[in-house]
Amino acid sequence: MKDIALAFEGQKEELKKEYDKYKNGFDIIKEELEKRIVNTEYYKGVFYEIFPFSYQRAGLKQGKPIENKNHIKSSNDLYAYSFDKKNNIIEVKHGISIEGEFYYQFLFHENDRVKSMNFDNRKTLQNVSLYFFNSNNKIAKSYLKGRRGSRGEEYHYNKGEILEKITIRQFDRNDNEADTLFHSFEYNFDGSLKSITKSALNNNNYSEIIYLKK
Repeated sequence: MKDIALAFEGQKEELKKEYDKYKNGFDIIKEELEKRIVNTEYYKGVFYEIFPFSYQRAGLKQGKPIENKNHIKSSNDLYAYSFDKKNNIIEVKHGISIEGEFYYQFLFHENDRVKSMNFDNRKTLQNVSLYFFNSNNKIAKSYLKGRRGSRGEEYHYNKGEILEKITIRQFDRNDNEADTLFHSFEYNFDGSLKSITKSALNNNNYSEIIYLKK
């Protein structure tokens, strides 16, 4: 807990600078990244784990591929994943209930980290995140600054480099810290994810299954 606290303090200033730098930069970022796109895949519903169990942690199920984009009848809940020449996902468009409107996620793959920016359909920056890798090229820590607060996460793996738990520290927009949360992962015998349970550091009576594979 102390390690993530110290590391998070060290990232706050950089996150603030990144947030201020890009808050009015939607068009510039979009133009820059879309020059690098070599392929785009379409799905009805979320499909790729951008980061470990990213959609499962939100309680979502995996979507289905759309083989022919000409068969797309509605942009609602449409996900378009765009890749660069290294096969990195660099842009995600998520269709919302307003037809033809999208949320955007832009991803910059840097030396030892990934920088992620999320914008809503009005080009308003929602948050900036930094994801750092360990020596085995797995996400070790992440830090987020958003319009409503900030968050720091630490990823815990077993000796086989299987993700067991994520520690989540959360702060409101005034930098007041809320209770620390945990996401704990359980697996089936074949190694596939079985469930994710959310719990709280200071509330032993709270435990909630936020994902369960059926």
